[in-house]
Amino acid sequence: MNLRTVVRDCLLLHWDLPEAALPPLSLPLRYEARCLEGQRHVAAFALLFFHEGFRIAALPVLRFSYPQFSLALTVTDAQGVPSLLFRRILVPPWVMPAARFVARQPVTTARLEYDRPSEEVEAEHWRWLVEKEGSLEISARLGAPQGPKECSLEDLVQFFRQRRRGYYQTGKGFRYLETKIPEASSWPLIPQAMETSLLSHCLPLTNSEPWPQPRSAVLFPELPLISELLLAPQIALPSGVPQPAASRRCSLRSIL
Repeated sequence: MNLRTVVRDCLLLHWDLPEAALPPLSLPLRYEARCLEGQRHVAAFALLFFHEGFRIAALPVLRFSYPQFSLALTVTDAQGVPSLLFRRILVPPWVMPAARFVARQPVTTARLEYDRPSEEVEAEHWRWLVEKEGSLEISARLGAPQGPKECSLEDLVQFFRQRRRGYYQTGKGFRYLETKIPEASSWPLIPQAMETSLLSHCLPLTNSEPWPQPRSAVLFPELPLISELLLAPQIALPSGVPQPAASRRCSLRSIL
């Protein structure tokens, strides 16, 4: 199934979370961890954006435009492909029937209230709010975070673009999207999380710590996407069988 959309005003938030604080994964996926300050961390991304003209290619007349929130972790699959595992996808209530039964995505409903930076360029800062048994409130302004530990805008964008395969788990196994992520203009942002209880609800950390502040952020004013929804069978294992350990080698550059 071919899905097409134009993503507008896409806020990409980036965290590095300790691998030890994340819940175990189901095979065949493994966390894509790397060494930071002597510990293994996994990159997490939140995407807050507007779909414009979301449609199935075979039904071009049927189109939807709506805001969405997605939370994902970086993983590798059974073929060793760097991918994203979507832990939560939130949309307005009226979108859920089409998203579940047409696009077959495991969405849940939430209240989403986003500013439109591309239409409010002169604003001093912009605000994003998501509410669903907790809140995520982000304020961001133009600018690049300072400090030797911060990754560059180019590194962050390329790291994200290289993960074209997005997995999410259903009751019958895994599905994944193969997405073409084109080159697109991007703005560096300085984010400030005013409230993060939604993140702990979507993905509680096993060390019971609250989510930290985002490490970096980027805004894509416009991002045309073409995705192919595919079926990936789930591999059932007997209970108690441990997941194979991920490679201890840290092959990614530590600036991310």
